[in-house]
Amino acid sequence: MHILLIDDDDLFRSSACIHFKLLGHTAVDAATGGEGCKQASLQKFDLIVVDMLMGDMDGIETIRELRQLALDCPILAISGGGRIMDSGQPLYLARRLGADDILAKPFTFEALLAQADRLMVAGTVRTVSSRENGRAR
Repeated sequence: MHILLIDDDDLFRSSACIHFKLLGHTAVDAATGGEGCKQASLQKFDLIVVDMLMGDMDGIETIRELRQLALDCPILAISGGGRIMDSGQPLYLARRLGADDILAKPFTFEALLAQADRLMVAGTVRTVSSRENGRAR
């Protein structure tokens, strides 16, 4: 599976990419929504994971732009909320505006991998193993 991970949290991005790669997948990371959209326009991904709260371009804008690119891959929106809201608010909006599924932080990597499995169409891409791989923040 070829995965694009868009999140402004450097530690989360690098650890998630390492976990995906350890399971035999390829992972590309982007620190901003703009960078993620550029990557998505240059190569085909099997899954795009988008954080909802980022600096340059929030997750809603990122998802909208990704959908305008007419990408043929699922988008998983993730969020831990922010200082003034819980994770449910941005994730609710993400679902309504184009995300295929949502996942609230904190979550285990097992939960992230299981969610990725659910988003894949059977037989289209190899599914991800759902073994315990630590905890994301």
